[in-house]
Amino acid sequence: MPDQPSSNDGASDAVVVSIAEYPSCGNLLRSLPGAAKDSQRVRSWLTAHAPGIDLIDLSWPRSQGGSAQDIWNHFELEGLMHSMVVNGQQKMKDRLFVYISGHGRSTVRNPAMPAVYCAQHTRQIPDLFAPAGWIPVLTAGRLYREYIFFFDCCNEAQPGQPPPAPSIELKYRDDVPSVLVVAACSPNQEALETDTGGVFTEVLLEALSGSAGSPGADWVTAGAVVDYLKENVPMRANKRKPGHSQTPKEWFDPTLHADLMSFRLFHREIVNSIDVSAVVDGHPPADIEVLGFDLKPVGALSSGGSSAALLQGVFPGKYLLRGRNDGWQQGIRVKTSIGDDGSVSHIVERIVLG
Repeated sequence: MPDQPSSNDGASDAVVVSIAEYPSCGNLLRSLPGAAKDSQRVRSWLTAHAPGIDLIDLSWPRSQGGSAQDIWNHFELEGLMHSMVVNGQQKMKDRLFVYISGHGRSTVRNPAMPAVYCAQHTRQIPDLFAPAGWIPVLTAGRLYREYIFFFDCCNEAQPGQPPPAPSIELKYRDDVPSVLVVAACSPNQEALETDTGGVFTEVLLEALSGSAGSPGADWVTAGAVVDYLKENVPMRANKRKPGHSQTPKEWFDPTLHADLMSFRLFHREIVNSIDVSAVVDGHPPADIEVLGFDLKPVGALSSGGSSAALLQGVFPGKYLLRGRNDGWQQGIRVKTSIGDDGSVSHIVERIVLG
């Protein structure tokens, strides 16, 4: 693992795979319009926050249009992975970012790598691409120093075996790569999709944009992303669909990979000013302390125009607002919100104090 992430804090290469339609499958798999929206948001976010990235788009329907002959199945994706392994061994690059959304099924041995149904068009039974075989190959070879994989796919158990792992001759690495693999849900769970996209992808982009991490951390780490996903995806999914269970699942091998907490993904930006008037319940900013949840003072409130209370100089995270004179207190969370164009803004929410 390098002492510092790549200079653009992003990926050398990125692959975005999204399968939103499943033609000629006899209605075995429903359409996923949210998957198409998610892949577009991820592409926009990568373009905005990883300048110079080499982005490979494998989306169906094609994001730039296309004809019926453009439908791809697992052979195209496996061919891409094979080429990455063969060509990549010539020179190690900084980082590979992979995002996949679509229908998926549980891989029992590696539940954080669900087998993904592809847009097969030559027969009615959809075929499968199995990352559980490819990811260990990609990470074992001298291809990239850092790997990031995210799967916004259901992880439902189905009969039958996924495709076998590929057999490729490798030049094995003698260093320890940084690897993060996270699936949207655990085995036998459904990755909740809404009209605006998947809950997992929504929370994921928040995390990568700075919502993940402790209040004083300068970097979003892989460990912080996992913690943020596990805390917020179940709550968000249950809120959108009461009774729905969805718990992200990560894959990490401590004998082969660098520690997740030392794997730094993206810089976090300080929130220079955000209006918190709606949560101070009429208290003058000068009468309110801003504390971390360890009760240490952080940031400050100042007065803005039209009686606004502005919170300044903090990273996204959880904070406690406390009245200096009357004992009033309110927990808040400052977090990122991601636009369809990949832009990042900040919002504030109340937290119920237990």
